[in-house]
This record gives sequence, structure tokens and C-alpha cells, in this order.
Amino acid sequence: MKKVMVFIILTMFLTSLVVADTTMTFGAVQSEDGDPNKITFRVIETINEDEEEFCGTSTYGVCETNDDCMRAGCSSQVCQSTSEEAATTTCEYRDCYDDEAYNAECRCAGNQCQWDFRVRTQIQARVLTQEQRQEIRQERNRLRAQDGECAEECTCTGSVTRCILEDGTREMTVTAGNSGNIIIQVKGINASTQVTLYKSEGKIYGDFDNETREVRVMPDMVKDKIRERLARELEDIEIELDEDGIYQYRATKRVKVFGFIRARARVRAQVNAETGELVRIRNPWWAFLAVEEGDLIIGAGCGTVSPDSRDECCMNKGYDLWDEQYGRDSYNEDYGCEFSSE
Repeated sequence: MKKVMVFIILTMFLTSLVVADTTMTFGAVQSEDGDPNKITFRVIETINEDEEEFCGTSTYGVCETNDDCMRAGCSSQVCQSTSEEAATTTCEYRDCYDDEAYNAECRCAGNQCQWDFRVRTQIQARVLTQEQRQEIRQERNRLRAQDGECAEECTCTGSVTRCILEDGTREMTVTAGNSGNIIIQVKGINASTQVTLYKSEGKIYGDFDNETREVRVMPDMVKDKIRERLARELEDIEIELDEDGIYQYRATKRVKVFGFIRARARVRAQVNAETGELVRIRNPWWAFLAVEEGDLIIGAGCGTVSPDSRDECCMNKGYDLWDEQYGRDSYNEDYGCEFSSE
């Protein structure tokens, strides 16, 4: 009877995956304890292209300022007016309720309380003058992955360029990639990009949609940011710096669906290359059916060290300081390293 119930549950689960345009490949292997009469099912590959949209709701209650709006509901998924009776919802958490991950803000827009999706940044992005942009984009500052003039304060050997970053303790390597892109590597972590990069006065800049902006976040910092946010070790990491100045991060994590089917869940995230803002992080829709394997990473970030050492901890990671307010507002206390808003 027990085997029949397991078979029914698996059938229902696989059917739901087909309906949701999600493909999962299962394999049957011999049990790890060597018993030939036992079969272990493992998810060999998972492909999920159906990314869920933000599912918070708005009451469109009357307001005059942002102070007239508040979040309500068991998972804070409702944006409403303070003049309305607090919304009552069922107590269930879904990833699509995460307003921070979806860049949503409960605010007063058009005299109505509603979720707003304007980009929020941790710090003010630096605005360059026309003169500064022209100076930065001098050909002598361009980072190349082939033979040619070597950028100032860098060393070039063949098709490899090495530059010491502004903090003086980290080195960035630039090499040629595929299809005309370049690979930038810091502390062994790679990111591919087709963006033209420059190095000027110790800082890295990029041409993003005809706008020159500083690249303050390096690939190793992207990896650390996601790792600290999830407090888990991830695998199969791929990082790409796109033409909008956003790192597109993709990785997998080990999970057990229903607690016993081994699987790899895809994780996707976006990080602003200038401000360090975690723009979005997404898990597959079926993540609520799975439990993560492996132990939580304790002390991975700077929130768990002594308060008088947090600035130093953040600087060792390439940031400028620990933002106590930002770390406290986030649901992960380790997530508070910031750049100074110079």
C-alpha cells in the first residue's frame, strides 16, 4: 500500500510539472546502501522557464504621501492605506510576495496606495560629467583581451591583462572569451561580458547603453552577495555582465523534493554592477515542495561578527562599510555591506 501511495504522489507531481512547462528528468539508480532490492529516484536535470511574477496585491486606498500607505497581510503582501481596516489574509508564504526581490515598494502613487516597481538603489549612482566621460573613454584606458596598447596601471602579457583594483589588494584579470566577449576574473570567479571596459584612476568603468558608469562590484562580490543572502553553497555558477550594467547570475542548489527525491534547483539573481543592489533573486516555482540539502553557512557575512569589526569585515570583501540600518531591515542580518555614497 505504501508503494502505491508513493507512486500516486510521484505521478501527480510529474503531471503538475508538465502542465507548468517545467521539464524534469528522473533517473533510477541502485540504493546507496547497496541493497539490490531498493531503488532510489533522483532528479538528474531540471529546467524551469516559467518564472513567477510578483503576486502582491494593492487596495488602491486614498493617500496623500507615502506615510499614508502600509504593508499588511500575513506575509506583508498587501499594499493598503493606513485609513483602511488592516487586510486579513491566509498565512502562506510564496516567493512572489518578496517585494525586495521584485523591486516593489508600497507607496502613494496618484493618490492611491499601490505597489510601485521603480528601481530602488542602496546608494546614489555616481553621475559623471561629459568631461569625465571623455577622459575615461580614452583609448589608452581601454581594457583589452588581445594584443594592443595596455591600459594604464595594468600589465599585459599576450592576450591576458592584469590590473590591480582600487583597494590595492585585489587583482582583476581580463582574457578573451567566445563570440567576441571577454572574461573578467577576480579571486578565481569569472564573469563574461561584451561591454567595453575602461580603467581610470584605479577604478573600472563600462559603456552601458551609451552611458559610462562605474563598475564597483566585481564577480567575486556577486558570488559572495548571493551566497550570504541564501546562506547556502551554490554550484554551477554562471555570471554575465549585461549592457544595462546588471550582473545576470545563474546557479544551482541541491534540494530534496518531498524530502527524498534528489534534485538541483535553479537560482537566478540580478545584481547592479555600480551600486551592489540585489535587484532580484528567484527560485523555481516548486521550491516550496523541496528542502535544501547541506548545512546553513554560519558567519558567512559580516552581520555575525562583533559590531566593532563589521566595517573591516566588509572592506575585506571589497565594500566600504557595514550599513547597520540596511542589515537590520533585511531579513538576513548578514546582508549589510555597502559602498559609501561618495
